[in-house]
Amino acid sequence: MATNTDAKNLDPSHNDLVLLCVGRTCATDGLGLGKIGIKLEKGRIIVDEYLKTSISNIYAAGDCASSTMLAHFAAYQGCIAAENIADPSHLVKSDDSNIPNCIFTDPEIGSVGLTEEEAKNKNMDIRINKFDFLGSGMARILDETEGFIKTISDKKTGEILGASIIGPRATELIGILTVAIQSHLRVSQVADTILAHPTLSEGITSALKEEHGL
Repeated sequence: MATNTDAKNLDPSHNDLVLLCVGRTCATDGLGLGKIGIKLEKGRIIVDEYLKTSISNIYAAGDCASSTMLAHFAAYQGCIAAENIADPSHLVKSDDSNIPNCIFTDPEIGSVGLTEEEAKNKNMDIRINKFDFLGSGMARILDETEGFIKTISDKKTGEILGASIIGPRATELIGILTVAIQSHLRVSQVADTILAHPTLSEGITSALKEEHGL
C-alpha cells in the first residue's frame, strides 16, 4: 500500500493490516491574520524566540506557531507567552531543545533529546547505554518484557544527551530522562541514584551502568 492514500479510496477488505497516520496542519485560514499584518508561512504564524509575532503586542503559541505539534509543548509555550505579555520588560525565550515525544501504542514509545544519528551527524563522540526490559523484575511481574531503555551521552563529559524507551510505561519513564537532560546531568549522577525495587524506573539506572562501547 502506497503512502499518501486518500481514506476515501481505501478498501480495508483488500488488506490484512492498515496503518493510519493522520497529519496536522495549522487552523489559521479565515482568521484574517494577514489583513492586520501578522506574517505567516504556509499557514503557520511566524514568531520570534519570545513567541512575539510581527506585531509587537501580539504573541502566538502552540500548533499555530510551532512545527512541533504536541499538547505539552503548546501548554509550555502558552505559559511563556503569558509571562512575556504580562512583563514585556523581562522576556523569556521559548526553548524547544528538550521536548519529549511519546507514542501511546503497545508497546509504548518515548524519546527525548538527541538521537544517535543526530549526534553522529554532529561528529560527537558518544556513549550508548542500553537495558532490556527482559532483565526488569517489575516488567516480569507485569508480563511486559518487550523493549528496552537506551541512552546517549557525551563520552568525554558524561552528560546525558538523549534517550529512547520502548516498552511498558515508556511514556512515563521518559520524564525522568527529560529532567536529567534539562538539568545537564551526567551519567554517573543518575546511575548512582537509588530507585525503588522492583520498579520499571530502576531500569534507567541499570541502563546507565551498562556500557556497550559504541
